[in-house]
Amino acid sequence: MFSAAEFGESSQPNALPWDQIKTTNFKPYNTVTPDAIARLEKRYQQDLKSDPELVEVTKEIAAVEKARSTTRVSLLESKRKQEREEATQKIASLSDEAETITEGTNAAETPGTGKEKAKKDPYLKETTKLMADYLATVK
Repeated sequence: MFSAAEFGESSQPNALPWDQIKTTNFKPYNTVTPDAIARLEKRYQQDLKSDPELVEVTKEIAAVEKARSTTRVSLLESKRKQEREEATQKIASLSDEAETITEGTNAAETPGTGKEKAKKDPYLKETTKLMADYLATVK
């Protein structure tokens, strides 16, 4: 077993001394009710039926979760090559889509390009819809 004193930051010549930030007084505030969550979930399900980009995003998320849960690989060389080729193609298509979404993200953007990016980015588009719905239910 290794000790923190032997391999941790404190073992380094220029280690920072231990410090602690004082706590602050605050009042926890939660306006997210189960009713609001149910309404947002209902709206999301409606969007999922009508928005093909959102359907594609959920498929991609499912594919990533499936890939992460895979703990075995084939020992058959031909099958393994096929799996690797499929994975490479998926990554390439996701990279192409990401480039399309993030096009024009320079700091010196012209006004109005944020709306264009929102139209291209399904995550941003759905987040904006859900936030607007949530704010409408809070009032």
